[in-house]
Amino acid sequence: MSERLSAVECHRFQSARFVNALSPTPGKRHILFFPLGNAGVVWHNSNWHDILPNRLFCIEAETEFSVRCGDGPVDCFAIRFESGDFSHAAVNDYLIIRQDTRAEFVAMNVELATACIHADRERSFRALQRILQAIDRMNMANRIAFAIRHVGPCIDVPDHFHSNEYQIEYFVAGVGGIRLGQHWMEFGPGSFCFIPPMVRHEIVYAQAPDTDNYSVKFQFSEDPRARNPSRSPFMVDVAEEKQAEVLGILKKIVGEYTMDLPISPETLDRLIALIHEIEACEGEGGGEDSLIGRVKRIVRSDCAEPLRVSAIAVQVGVSPGHLSRKFRKATGRTLAEYITACRLGSALTMLQNTSLPIKQIAADCGFRSVHYFSNRFRKHYACAPGEMRRRRLSGEGEAAKGRSG
Repeated sequence: MSERLSAVECHRFQSARFVNALSPTPGKRHILFFPLGNAGVVWHNSNWHDILPNRLFCIEAETEFSVRCGDGPVDCFAIRFESGDFSHAAVNDYLIIRQDTRAEFVAMNVELATACIHADRERSFRALQRILQAIDRMNMANRIAFAIRHVGPCIDVPDHFHSNEYQIEYFVAGVGGIRLGQHWMEFGPGSFCFIPPMVRHEIVYAQAPDTDNYSVKFQFSEDPRARNPSRSPFMVDVAEEKQAEVLGILKKIVGEYTMDLPISPETLDRLIALIHEIEACEGEGGGEDSLIGRVKRIVRSDCAEPLRVSAIAVQVGVSPGHLSRKFRKATGRTLAEYITACRLGSALTMLQNTSLPIKQIAADCGFRSVHYFSNRFRKHYACAPGEMRRRRLSGEGEAAKGRSG
């Protein structure tokens, strides 16, 4: 390792002024480790990340980042170095150091900072090698990365993605809109949203005092011998008889994470199994077969793109004629009608939950012109898009929601 490492530097900053001055250095990789939490954020890979206790950021060379610490104590180990081998450490945006390894990991960083102060090149190489090996081991582990319960008015979550984490949002109370990829959907009590890595998403909450939702992020290394999480995003309303089970496991995870208790592999396995069960229920579509569920997911995730029955049929492995007949028999409407309804439902959510111009909403929802969009919207909801926006989430707007199915 030492032959592949050069120009190793490590500083321990306990002043926000110095931490906020950190910036990319050409040709250098960076590791930022925060043993203490702070009200600030780190900008990296087009995402804002909160500075939580024991959070570590792995930043590749030539990658933009910045740090904005808030008020309160600051403790940051800032490492930068040149290396031809960043291994798994380059994969993740960040990690949360596990409780059972924190003291050892802090000691490794102290050892590296001390070696750098004394300009001991070989000692610093050995210390950095230990840190990188520890990061490799953590990257290979399956774990809960973050878990929290939000109660009361919530701050909107801007557009972002996670390069290595799966995310779950479960809404016990409250309403709003969530965008998965290019598709907007409305959520309400009982909505379960699953977001795999690399899927752009944002959440807009209706500012109501009764919002209650659970947010869990977890890391899972794919294993051909195990049942891996789905790679497709979805949102579904959980059946009433299933809601207690969903709430039970999420309460357990959030409670253990909040109390800084180890979360067992069995708990994570059960969470993944639950995701598969909920996705399977969505695929069944309340009595429809799995083919129809797969088609619906394709449409909902890609409704902003040009969608043809023939292309969808190829994706699900049937002929266009067979797909059309099955879909109409199962749903009572044509696939083209369902595509339009999904686009209109996405537009309705955007009108009620964002301030985007109507022209942009039409384009983002796959309509070829704002005039065509307005005509279809008026026929579907019996009012113009501008009028619906003024209603927002009033009673009339909620009534219209039911026709977006």
